[in-house]
Amino acid sequence: MRRLLLVAVIAAALALAVVGAAVVPSPDRLPAIALGTALVWRVEVAAVLFVVSYGAIVTLRLALHGETLTRVGRDGIEVPRVGATGGATRATSDEVARSMVDLQETALTLTRRLESLEVAIDLVLRPNPEET
Repeated sequence: MRRLLLVAVIAAALALAVVGAAVVPSPDRLPAIALGTALVWRVEVAAVLFVVSYGAIVTLRLALHGETLTRVGRDGIEVPRVGATGGATRATSDEVARSMVDLQETALTLTRRLESLEVAIDLVLRPNPEET
């Protein structure tokens, strides 16, 4: 049902973009990028209207799921998969837990090595324990 609703909303946005391009009055002088024809200019207007409305639809859909666009830059817009963050969060928390265990084991190993080095330094610096 949700997918059909999304498809219907996107189809409505496309239809509105086409209607908007057909209704908007043509300028007296068409831009060069439109190749001097009204048809190309109207197709460009429809494309811009659709892209803007589609971007708004995607942003609103992400907002409904508590997400946002993850990156907007010269490489484009990165959109997360809606609903995919739950599994990623669990996987990340498991990785963090494993890393914490590894860090604790490493810290314990390093502490033992440091203690053995301190004993060795005491033996080297104070060869005769009776002098202290």
